Amino acid sequence: MAAGASQHRWGTFAPEAAACALAALAFATWMIFAFGGEFVTTAVDDIGEAVPPLLAVVTCGLAARRLSGRHRIAWGLIAASALSWGLGEVVWSIYEVGFGIVLPFPSPADAGFLLAIPLEIAAVGAFLTSTTRVTTRGRAAADGATIALSVLFIAWASVYQGSRLTPTADALTLAYPAGDIVTATLLILAVLRTPRINRGTFLLLLGGFAAFLTADGAFAYLNATGAYRLTNLVDTGWVLGYLLIALAPLSPVRSSAPVQEEGAIAAWQMVVTWACLAAVGVTAIVLTARGQPPDVPLAVIGTAVGVSLLAGQTIWYLDSSALLRQTKHAESVLRERTTLLNQVISHAPIGIARASTAFKIIDANRGLGSLLHEAPESIIGSAIARYVAREEQLQVFAQLRALMTGEAETVEAEPNLVRHDGSRVWTHLIAAAVKKPSGETDYFLAMLLDVDDRHRADQAAMANLEGLERLNRLKSEFVSMVSHEMRTALTGIQGFSEVMRDQAVTTDEVKEIAGDINTDAERLNRMITEMLDLDRLESGRTTLRLDAVNLNQTILQAVQRGAVLSSMHRINTELEAELPLVTGDEDRLFEVLTNLLSNAVKYSPGGEILVTSQVHEDRVRVSVRDHGRGIPADFIGRLFSRYERYEGDSKSKVIGTGLGLAICRQVIEMHKGRIWAVSTVGEGSEFHFEIPTRKAEASRGRDLERPAHRRKSERLTA
Repeated sequence: MAAGASQHRWGTFAPEAAACALAALAFATWMIFAFGGEFVTTAVDDIGEAVPPLLAVVTCGLAARRLSGRHRIAWGLIAASALSWGLGEVVWSIYEVGFGIVLPFPSPADAGFLLAIPLEIAAVGAFLTSTTRVTTRGRAAADGATIALSVLFIAWASVYQGSRLTPTADALTLAYPAGDIVTATLLILAVLRTPRINRGTFLLLLGGFAAFLTADGAFAYLNATGAYRLTNLVDTGWVLGYLLIALAPLSPVRSSAPVQEEGAIAAWQMVVTWACLAAVGVTAIVLTARGQPPDVPLAVIGTAVGVSLLAGQTIWYLDSSALLRQTKHAESVLRERTTLLNQVISHAPIGIARASTAFKIIDANRGLGSLLHEAPESIIGSAIARYVAREEQLQVFAQLRALMTGEAETVEAEPNLVRHDGSRVWTHLIAAAVKKPSGETDYFLAMLLDVDDRHRADQAAMANLEGLERLNRLKSEFVSMVSHEMRTALTGIQGFSEVMRDQAVTTDEVKEIAGDINTDAERLNRMITEMLDLDRLESGRTTLRLDAVNLNQTILQAVQRGAVLSSMHRINTELEAELPLVTGDEDRLFEVLTNLLSNAVKYSPGGEILVTSQVHEDRVRVSVRDHGRGIPADFIGRLFSRYERYEGDSKSKVIGTGLGLAICRQVIEMHKGRIWAVSTVGEGSEFHFEIPTRKAEASRGRDLERPAHRRKSERLTA
C-alpha cells in the first residue's frame, strides 16, 4: 500500500500534519467568532469546506498513481469520493457565495455529497480485499450495515417520527451518518489487519471518517429539529475529516511489512452488532410501551435491519463452514505428513534419537535399536553415558554442552558406542540442538551411522601402509646388506688376483691365495643360490623329492659338518632311539638343520649347542638350542619373515644373507610341518620344527609332492 509513501519521512510529514491542524483550528475559531460578519463567515465556511476535499483528491490521486493493484484502486476510489464531495461543495459555494442564493435541502449539491458515500465504502472495501478470502470484507459490510440501520432505527424512532422535514429529506439526512458507520466499521477491520508499523495510514483515515460521522450525525439531528444554521461549528468536522484523509497517503510507512492473515470473525465485531440489535429491541419495546406505533419508514428500517442481520449470519455461516473444511483438510494433510515422517524416521536405515538436556534418550527409532542390539522401547529413558565408551564420554558431553550453550549449531564425531550385549561399534554422530521460542535448548536431535566396517578398513589400511613403509625400509636394508656382502667378496677376489698378477709368489702362497679366492667365490655363490632358492620356493616352482628319511641320520650328518664351523662351540645331540621315519626331501631337511646350526654358531659366543629329536603324537620334533644373547619376545614372530634380521645391540657384524630362516620356513611348511622359536634374552634361543611321521602321512593319504604357494607379501629374515 505504501510503496511510494514509504519515501516520506517524519521530517516532512510533521510540518504537513501541523499545517493541517492549524488550518482546522483556524476554521473552527472563525466559525465560533464569525470574524468579518455573517457574509464573510459564510464565504469562509463554504470555501473552507471545498478546499480540504480537493486537497485530498490531489494527495490520494498521487498515491494511486504511485501504487499498483488493489491499493491503487482503493486510493483512486477515495480520491473520487473526495472529488464528488468537493464538487458538491463547489456547487454549494457558487450558489451561496456567488449568487447569494440559499439552497434548500435537498439540493443539487447533495448529489455530489451522496455519491461520495458508496465510493468511500468501496474504497475501504478494496483495502480489505484478500487473495484467499472475501468473507471478512462481506461480513464487515453486513455488520456495518446492521449497525448503521440500527442507529437509523433508533434515531428515527426517537427524533425523526416528529421531524419537520419531508420523508425524503429525512432519509437523505440519515444516509450520511449511516454511510459513515459502514465505512468506519470496515476501516476498523483494515486497521486490525495491518501491521502495527503501518497502521498510521488507516488510523488517519479512520479519524477522518469519525469526524465525518460526528459532523453528519450532528447535521442530521440539527436538521431534523430545525436548529441547523448555514454557518455552524458542525462544519469543522467535515473540514477536519478531509484534512486527515489528505494526510493519510503522506504518512510514513514501510511497504515491506507483511499483511496479517485473515482469521475468524473478531469477537468485538459480533459484540457491537448484537449490542446494536439489543438497542433496537429496547427501542421497539419503549415505543410499544408508549403506545407509539411505528410509521412506514421505521418499519422499512426495521425490516432492513433484519435483512442485514440475516445476510451477516449467512456470511458468517459460510465463512465458518469454509474455515472448518480448511481446518479438517489441513489436519488431514498434517496427519498424513506426520505419519509419513514417523514412518521415514522409524524405518530409516540409520539410528535417530532425541535426547533431553539431562542427557537421557527420550525417543529412538528402529535403526538405533538395530545399531545398539536393543529394542527401542528399552533404549528410551536410558542415559546417554550408558552407550558411550568411557574413554569418549568427556568429548561427547563437551560437544553436547556446546550445542546447549549455542557455541555450535551442529556437531560431528565418531564415538565408539557400547552395545547392549557388551560389544562395541564405531559410529558417525551428527547432532543438533532444537531450541524453544525463548532460545533455550528443548532437546537434542542426533543421527548415528554405523561406520564400524569403514573404521576397521581405515585401521587395516593404516596398518598396511605402515607395513609397506616398513617393508620398503627392510628391503632397502636388505639390498644394502647384500651389496655389502657382494662387494666384500669381490674385493677379496680382486685383491688376491692382483697380488698373483703383479707380485712374485711361491707355490704355497698361490695355494693359500687360491683358497681365499675360493672362499669368497663360495660366499657369492651361496648368496645368489639362497636368493634364487627362496624365490623358487615362494613362487611354487620347487618340488620335493620325497622318500623315507631317517631324521636321526640327517641330524648326525648336519652336526658333523657344523662341528668344523667353530672350535669354540660344542655340538651335542640327544636323539630318540626309535625315531619313526618321515616322508620328505632329505637334502632340503639337511639344509634346514645346517641353517639352524649355522645360526646357533653365529649368534652365540661359544659353549654348548644341543640338538634333540623326539616323537610328539604323530609328529617328529627336532630342536636346536644355543646359549647366545637371545631374541626379544616382540621380535620372535618376525624371525621367519622376509627382510627381518635381529642383531640386537651387538657391535659385531654377522656375515650372511639373512635368508636362511625364511628358506627353513618354506621347506618345513612344504613338508606340512611348522617351525618356531622360543627365546629368553640373555639366556639363549631354541628353534623347533615338526613334520608328520611317514605312518601318519600314509594314513591320511595326502600327497606331499606339491608346490608351496606363499604370499608375495611375506618377509624373510636375515
